[in-house]
Amino acid sequence: MVSDPRRQRLLIAATMGLGLTAVYILGLYLFFTALWPVLPDWTKAIAFVLLAVFAIGSPIAALARISRVPQHHGTSDQRRGKR
Repeated sequence: MVSDPRRQRLLIAATMGLGLTAVYILGLYLFFTALWPVLPDWTKAIAFVLLAVFAIGSPIAALARISRVPQHHGTSDQRRGKR
């Protein structure tokens, strides 16, 4: 058994993450196999555009978030104001 509390928390978090990922993939599969064929064409067009916006926009949003993180250059003494 796992005796280290940090390792136990990591194992629980990883298991929950894998479980949620599996549920998400199963939901997508069921959506496209069961629901997509019975949708009207106009609904498919709207859903396709929304999926494209999310697929293109999510990496852009992630990169924008990363670019806002301040970059520290120099030694730690220089960052603290010591010369």
